[in-house]
Amino acid sequence: MWKFMITAAFLLVLQADICVSLECSDCADSMKHRCFVNPCLGVECPSGQRCCTDYCWGCNHRCV
Repeated sequence: MWKFMITAAFLLVLQADICVSLECSDCADSMKHRCFVNPCLGVECPSGQRCCTDYCWGCNHRCV
């Protein structure tokens, strides 16, 4: 169980590094949402793309 949790945590950190450039710079802090679930959970992006979270104006995702 611990091995799974460590792997999941590593993947989330890796995903965050990939998506840093997608953060909405024009989004005021008051408009950024705190989500209970990762918006990319269960999303299948087209081949060659990765799911990146977008918390501006809601709990959204983008495939890039």
